[in-house]
Amino acid sequence: MGTRRRVIRLIGIWLLVVGAVAFVVVVGETWAGAVNKGVDYKCRVEGPHPTVPALALVSEAVHVHGYFSWLPLGRACTWERADGLGFVTAGPDWQDTLTAAGSALVAVVGIACVVTVDRSCRRARRGG
Repeated sequence: MGTRRRVIRLIGIWLLVVGAVAFVVVVGETWAGAVNKGVDYKCRVEGPHPTVPALALVSEAVHVHGYFSWLPLGRACTWERADGLGFVTAGPDWQDTLTAAGSALVAVVGIACVVTVDRSCRRARRGG
């Protein structure tokens, strides 16, 4: 394996590891923040996301249900409307989702680098 191929392979491995670790950290931190002290409790106190005020009236916030949403990533809150005409759901913003997707993309680029270099090395050994 040539020096250039080794460097590309090392960069690919580095991108794979950094991207995968960043993805796990972002998803884990988002999940931990959403479920800390209970999702329903957090929805009553903070709303769907700490930076977004709850859209519910005080009487509606009593009947709130929270859950962890995978798309977008974070805490989502559903509450029964005070007028009895259904439910209102508010989800998290897309910031954590885009950060996790970017981290996953970095890992995929790393995989592509490693696979491409390995295939070209095999092809070179076969003489083709």
